[in-house]
Amino acid sequence: VLAKQVPDTRNVGKDAMTAEGTVNRAALPAIFNPEDLNALEQALRLKEQHPGSTVGILTMGPPRAGEIIRQGLYRGADSGWLLTDRLFAGADTLATSYALATAIKTAQDLLEVRKYMNQGQMNYIVLDDDIDMSSVDNWTPLNTDRENYLFYINFNGKGHVIRNFAPKNTDVNYQSFFGILCGGVKNVGFEDADVTCTPTGSAIVAAWAGRTASYSSSTFFEHVYVTGKLTVGSGYAGAIVGSVNGITDMRNCYAIVDITGASSVTGGIVGRVSDALTMENVYAAGTMNRGGGIVGGGMSSTTPAATYKNVAVWNNEYENFGETSSKDIISGLSFYNGSNFAKLQETVVGWDKNVWSCDMAEGSYPVLLPMADGIIAPTIASTIIRDNAVYSLAGMKVAKNGADLKSLPKGIYVIGNKKVLVK
Repeated sequence: VLAKQVPDTRNVGKDAMTAEGTVNRAALPAIFNPEDLNALEQALRLKEQHPGSTVGILTMGPPRAGEIIRQGLYRGADSGWLLTDRLFAGADTLATSYALATAIKTAQDLLEVRKYMNQGQMNYIVLDDDIDMSSVDNWTPLNTDRENYLFYINFNGKGHVIRNFAPKNTDVNYQSFFGILCGGVKNVGFEDADVTCTPTGSAIVAAWAGRTASYSSSTFFEHVYVTGKLTVGSGYAGAIVGSVNGITDMRNCYAIVDITGASSVTGGIVGRVSDALTMENVYAAGTMNRGGGIVGGGMSSTTPAATYKNVAVWNNEYENFGETSSKDIISGLSFYNGSNFAKLQETVVGWDKNVWSCDMAEGSYPVLLPMADGIIAPTIASTIIRDNAVYSLAGMKVAKNGADLKSLPKGIYVIGNKKVLVK
């Protein structure tokens, strides 16, 4: 059970926050997070139902956070672990998720992650291993109407792969991995997926990208790929995104998916485009029964302009990109014509040789190079900083280069997209 000791906010005074913007824990009593207590109680019930099983508690915090482990042991848990270090002081949800990432390694962990998400704030999810979901029969998308679509998610696959995502409960609205994704996803592959959604439009990764009614920020897809099958029984369909319903940015992604759609608003990458979409360095392969090679369309007169740059249509031989608007900005399109497979291989790799690779064999599609440990260097104005400077996990530059490491306090730092431990 993942658990946290949290401040008791029932009696918050003016001294609840420090000058640095962190919680003044000395001014607020600490308690066992009530939601985590519910998870512990459920785990203990399962323990009673399955003789021989054990329950453990994992938490992160200052030494006094060990109190909730003791409370858990009194309630019936068998063991507990406390992650504690001065480095974690003031950690936000992102830093905490990195520290606890080793707990998210299996399909079961992924099934349970919704228990630890909070509505109306960004929830950071980090994979620490490849996950095989062939044992998962029924899947509830991570953000649904049950939460009023208020589970905002930043998902970092750290270069890992989710295989055999094939939910059998096909009658779920917006059946897909995320459901309604408000936030973003990066550094992950979905291999051999087989998704069917009968009641609504959908996709393999996210049925919707953004939802302007409850989430005003943009949604991103970076370094994401999908292979497999998608069958949609109603409305729009796209391999990665079913419908763009908020400002969406997609870069360095591809899909090799056989798509069976129910309407013309079907695309090899995105189905419906209802808000501002930026797509760069993206290709689609596989097969389609209808719609456009990249997008389905479905725009209205008020839909903002989309930007398409360096996009390859590999799933038809008749230059069918999909419906676009006269307002859209389009450049660098490439089309498969039945005889230029090698040319398209070269084109895609040429987009960015630090990101794309291909063995150039006949019939081999380009692939994404793995990001170093899944850590993206801090960015300024969406431009990756590719230097040898030293950054904290919060993205702050703390030294000019690795030679200065010895002068830094103990902790974890990022150099050239790799994590480094200073002891």
